[in-house]
Amino acid sequence: MIVDASVGVEIVRKTPLGRRAIQLLDDNLHAPDIFLAEVFHVLKRMTVLKQITSRDAKISAALVGQMPLTFLTVSNYQSELWDVSTKVSSYDAHYVVLAKSLGQPIITLDEKLMRRKDLGVEFVVVS
Repeated sequence: MIVDASVGVEIVRKTPLGRRAIQLLDDNLHAPDIFLAEVFHVLKRMTVLKQITSRDAKISAALVGQMPLTFLTVSNYQSELWDVSTKVSSYDAHYVVLAKSLGQPIITLDEKLMRRKDLGVEFVVVS
C-alpha cells in the first residue's frame, strides 16, 4: 500500500481520522521519498497558522521516523512522472507512479485525487 502524506499527517497527529487510517493499513507500506518533505511542510504550516504548537509539531515530526514505511525513489520513472503530472500535481504524481509501478493502492485523504478515474490506480478510502 502507498501511504499519502495527507494520511501520514493524520497518523502522526494521532487524530481520529489517523486512527481509522491505521486500521486500514497492511504490512507492506511504501511512500515516495517526497513523503517526508510533504509531511514536514504541513506540520510547519500548521504551526505558522497556530493550529498546533511548535512542540506538538516536533513530536509529530519525530513520529514520522517511527512509521513502518519503506521509502522509495521514483527517479527512474521521470517520463511517467511527467505524463502523470499533466493530470495531477507533481507531488501527487510521485504517489501515483509509485502505486502503478508496485501494483499497490494509495491510501489518501485527497478527495480531488481520489476522484480521478484516469490514473490507473486504486484508492483506499478512509472514512
